[in-house]
Amino acid sequence: MAREGRDPLLYLYEDFLRVFDPEAVSKYGVYYTPPEVVNLIVSETDRALRVGLGVDGLIDPAVNLIDPACGTGTFLISAANSVAALATERYGTAGAEVTDFARRMHGFELLVGPYTVAHYRMLRQVVRHGGTAERLPIFLTDTLAPPAGAAGLTANLAFLSAPMVAEREAADEVKRNSPILAILGNPPYKRLRTGEVAELVGPDMAARWEDLKQPVRDAGFGRALNAFPDLYIAFYRWALWRLFETDGSTGRGVLAFITNRGFLTGRGFGGLRQMLRQRFNHIRIIDLRGDNRGAKPANVTADQNVFNIEVGVCIFVAYSDGNKPTDVEGTVEYADAWEAGAFTRQEKMELARDVATGKRTLSFATVRGAGMDPLKPAGFADTDWPALNELFTFTSNGVVTYRDDFVYSVEREKLRTRITAWLLSPIERARVEFKDSAMNKTGPAHRAVFDDAKVRPISYRPLDQRFLYYDARYVDRTRPELAAAWGAQNIALFALGGGTGAGPAVMSHSILPDQHAFRGSYGGWVFPLFSHEGGGHGHYLTPTIMGGLSAAYAFSVTPV
Repeated sequence: MAREGRDPLLYLYEDFLRVFDPEAVSKYGVYYTPPEVVNLIVSETDRALRVGLGVDGLIDPAVNLIDPACGTGTFLISAANSVAALATERYGTAGAEVTDFARRMHGFELLVGPYTVAHYRMLRQVVRHGGTAERLPIFLTDTLAPPAGAAGLTANLAFLSAPMVAEREAADEVKRNSPILAILGNPPYKRLRTGEVAELVGPDMAARWEDLKQPVRDAGFGRALNAFPDLYIAFYRWALWRLFETDGSTGRGVLAFITNRGFLTGRGFGGLRQMLRQRFNHIRIIDLRGDNRGAKPANVTADQNVFNIEVGVCIFVAYSDGNKPTDVEGTVEYADAWEAGAFTRQEKMELARDVATGKRTLSFATVRGAGMDPLKPAGFADTDWPALNELFTFTSNGVVTYRDDFVYSVEREKLRTRITAWLLSPIERARVEFKDSAMNKTGPAHRAVFDDAKVRPISYRPLDQRFLYYDARYVDRTRPELAAAWGAQNIALFALGGGTGAGPAVMSHSILPDQHAFRGSYGGWVFPLFSHEGGGHGHYLTPTIMGGLSAAYAFSVTPV
């Protein structure tokens, strides 16, 4: 095999894993990174070490690094190749430098198959560059599990063999005390279902990432945390813990990941964005996009992913020099693959390769904002229109009943007749019709007196207005905050959280909407124009959009 060619062992193993154990691929969010993207991330890590920390990049003997989800070792091998290339350029040989690098690089892997392949591939690469290595510091371990001794934990390893005990203890030492200066890689990303947080993230990290969730709750966006539980978020929180919070940390280091790009703008990830700004001097985003689930602008005919997955991805690179005042947030810059003319997978691979080798440079824009604000510029015409949550200061889900057949009707009089007859029926029969839920039981509803004022029109589905008995004892989620904002009359935009792809992007409603008013499933978000909270008459458009419209039209713009 040519040194720069495709590694048959790697591709044989990856194809084998997809066929032999697809459940592991799905369960642990295992996606292998194209070498062009790996080399770009390694190049960006080297640059951040030099520019931000003033060291001699990856070749510097003081730089210890770790890939916390190393898979088959692709990132570690790319970093070794980078060290070897520079050493050969400087000294004509690379053996000593690669041998040194093999001692100060580290890898964690949870699955035994990739772990074994990583050891073999890395050792082979060290030898090819003229180096030597005995026991490579690549460990079979759960990265997210706390090291023994942390938070009073004591590991009971009596059931393990001596080599496995030594493996665990060595991995714990790296987690706890090794002077790690760089963390890089492609952590797993997988939206976690109920029960999977305890299994895959574990109680220690689940407790630790609460400080990313609380700022979102405090800002009034707690409902947006539905999208928060994801493995890649746990790895971001682990990396922040490792660089800034362990006994062996100095608050100085580089973090370089490729992950799901949802955290750049999603409201549920505001706490993560805030912590990243607080901890790092400078953040650099390379947005590779490729989200196959959302809508694209009309002039973007293709937006392919660098992986064979649905969610778009971005590269995150940040450094902290250890001297940033705690009350000063880091700066953020953003580069867009679309702006570089890369839309297909091949174009993005070529872009990554050319930027890594210095043949091309990316154009970075400064991202304004602070705290929980997005880590990308506000939308701009022709390629990336603003998201609705960038234009409105209030949003909510629609009404949820969990008993639509009972509390909805296409005719007001039929609904009145149904509810009044039900109130007179025996409790046993009433319970069958009502269908108890976790939030509402038959008894309280059956004891209530019918109130005709609570029969109100609701936008139930597209072009489908129905009448609802709008009583909190009958309707599980009445959205009182939305009702208060709505008042007697309003108008709102309604959209799916992930976009729609082809077809209409938003619908407009003048009637309070049901949760599934957009398409009959998948929920959605309501963006009312006017605010009637407290009996007032304001609006929910952001000051920036009002100012921008007024400047564009050269006169003061106000909602009608």
